Amino acid sequence: MRPILGIPLTVGHLTMLQRALFFSVLAHIALGLAFSGVVVTRQIVRYVQQVGPMVPTVNLQLSREMEVRTQARQQITPLPMPEPAAIHAAEPMVHAPTPEPPLAVSPGIPTAQPGQMTIALPDLAPRLTLPRAADVPSIALTPLAPPLGPVVVTPLTPSPGGKNPLESGAVAGLVNEQLADPNPVAFGAALGPVAAPPASANVGSGDSRAGPALGGGIPGPYNALGSNVPGWRPPADSLPPAPLLGPTPPPISPPAAGLGQRRFEERQDLLRHLGGNAQTEAAVARALAFLAKTQEADGHWTKFDEVDKAGVGQTTAHDVGLTGLGVLVYLAADYTPVTPSIYQETTRKALAYLRAIEKPDGDLRNGGNMYDQAIGTLALAEAAALTRNAQTRDAALQGAQFIVAARNADGGWRYSPHDLFSDTSVLGWQVMALHSATRLGWQPPADLEPGALANIRSKSKGQSGMLTGYLTAVPTSAMTAEALYSRLLLHAPLGSEELAEANDYLLSKLPEAGKPNYYYWYYGSLGLVQLSRTAPEVWHTWNAHTAEALLALQVPVGSALGSWNSDGEWGDRGGRIYCTALAALTLEVYYRYPVTGSR
Repeated sequence: MRPILGIPLTVGHLTMLQRALFFSVLAHIALGLAFSGVVVTRQIVRYVQQVGPMVPTVNLQLSREMEVRTQARQQITPLPMPEPAAIHAAEPMVHAPTPEPPLAVSPGIPTAQPGQMTIALPDLAPRLTLPRAADVPSIALTPLAPPLGPVVVTPLTPSPGGKNPLESGAVAGLVNEQLADPNPVAFGAALGPVAAPPASANVGSGDSRAGPALGGGIPGPYNALGSNVPGWRPPADSLPPAPLLGPTPPPISPPAAGLGQRRFEERQDLLRHLGGNAQTEAAVARALAFLAKTQEADGHWTKFDEVDKAGVGQTTAHDVGLTGLGVLVYLAADYTPVTPSIYQETTRKALAYLRAIEKPDGDLRNGGNMYDQAIGTLALAEAAALTRNAQTRDAALQGAQFIVAARNADGGWRYSPHDLFSDTSVLGWQVMALHSATRLGWQPPADLEPGALANIRSKSKGQSGMLTGYLTAVPTSAMTAEALYSRLLLHAPLGSEELAEANDYLLSKLPEAGKPNYYYWYYGSLGLVQLSRTAPEVWHTWNAHTAEALLALQVPVGSALGSWNSDGEWGDRGGRIYCTALAALTLEVYYRYPVTGSR
């Protein structure tokens, strides 16, 4: 036999050494196979233990239930269905006058004449339901103003050319129909004499038949549609003085700390000269009605987008800020807790909520941030200036002191007290709140105004340094507008070149309905109206675009009537209440604060 590699093929021919090598190789092969088998077996066992037994994917119990249901369904005999009734077209909403008695009107104001169109008022809220003539107690009232003509409710119909009906003055809902003239009025045009609301809205001595929604139990007449009864103010000695943290401020005397121009009669000249008109006032009236029906039971407003989410007791982190904005809309129209009106309870509950939230050190944030602190303080301060209420005044001053104590090292503010750095947006609200506190006699620290102005300058650029950014000097339209108004409140020395740079920048970014930014429009209007004496053409250009955009964007029908949608810039931060409040406050800019700019 021929050997291979020197090793014979049969063991018998092997030497002792060759045999040893041969069996050694066989032994190593056997050991290797045995070891590999043990390792593989252990891996299989471990996998089975971890994964567990396989579970069949078929649910036998469910299958049996489905089979039973199918059998039961097959045994049911369907009932015969009757033929569907013929569908008739619904009666039109607008119809000829019926013989039913019209709404009560005061002597001297004629009612609608035969042939005029009438329309059913939408049910905005229970509190806004006007009583029938038979339910109003019989009292003698002097008309607030000579009649302007028939008091009618204009149907909401499209204007010629397909424009938004709000632009032409066609309005629906509970508004002042004499102010809401159905004839178009050009933005910024003089309106001529504007009469007070019809006295038909006045409710008398608190007869329970009028219902709590219209002020049952409140003595004396009040005007439900316009502003409050002229000349009515609480007695000067109706509220005792209260202890304050600092020196006692001087007494507040009419006109209410520089806010007396908000009264109905006083604000008519401002509306004519500054560009307000019947449409803007009607839009504010609709917004007030919407806010009233979406207020929570305890007086606060909260964030929501869909109206059916309102009034169900929910809360969010920024309810203080939203409540402050909501009540500011009423205060701007001279609706207060101490003046009998349709919104007296609305404002009372909102301010009571803010006072109850405030901590002893003046902290109003309630889980929010310094935005909420400033807006809550601003609302309390304006209410105190209008009502002379000692509790509200103390709450406002406590809030102002908390703001001062929360300043950052760079002279500004951000979300939390003593933050590492500041931003223009938060700073502007604090400045506005502290300025309103000065109406109550409060004096800011000597270093507050210089520190805040230095902080604004550190975030500004441009040839005159008037173009301002948020955290840095990269300018934005909203921050430039807010910084402009803050500079005016902080008594910054602004010359013609500085103002021209700010005006030109804002006019290059005029409001457009297709790009809603209520925050920007709010602060732009606050700043530019103060400069309307020296730059009237700038103000009227800005106002014409702003009013037109706001009127076009207000919801004209449905459950959200009178509000503004939250689809604009930053609208998602505060929802529908935030957008509605800022839009309404912008339309009240003509008379909200005295126009003192003479720069």
